[in-house]
Amino acid sequence: EAANDLRLRPWHNSQREGKRKGDRTTFHWKLRTNKDLVERILRYGADAQVLGPKAFVKEIRKVVKRSHKHYKK
Repeated sequence: EAANDLRLRPWHNSQREGKRKGDRTTFHWKLRTNKDLVERILRYGADAQVLGPKAFVKEIRKVVKRSHKHYKK
């Protein structure tokens, strides 16, 4: 599970665990967005969702859409 992995191996000293709701946990960071961060998030596949900031959500969405095109028929 992604949340347990983040608890065991935090990404950054700004990492804070937020709300838990069912099987979902929210984490917060103060980070600059870059390719490495995008790749780290995408490693979790469908087990991760970026909630903000809006510009970063759009960036993740764009990468996922490009990837999805590889598997469409």
